[in-house]
Amino acid sequence: MEPSRTPHCFQYRPDHQPLKSPKIPVIIQGVRVPIIIDTGAEISISSSEFVASLFADDDLSTNTRDVRNLGGGLVSVFGPIELTVVVCGLTLEHPFFYY
Repeated sequence: MEPSRTPHCFQYRPDHQPLKSPKIPVIIQGVRVPIIIDTGAEISISSSEFVASLFADDDLSTNTRDVRNLGGGLVSVFGPIELTVVVCGLTLEHPFFYY
């Protein structure tokens, strides 16, 4: 059997405590951050503070879009903005909204 070249991506919990929200480490615009990957979400969202820290010298988008949250309420978000994301060794450009 050949060894797999697929990167292993998992969260190690030495204390074996249950996870409240499993996060994986990713790299966004060169910054390593833990995120939740919600495969059922229709958009990806980040905080305005994080996006502003990535682009401190740039004017960010003032485009807004109303989206529904899990409770059904409307929330206005800015964006989208294309960010470079590395997930388990795979690099991609991905649109993020921010609030």
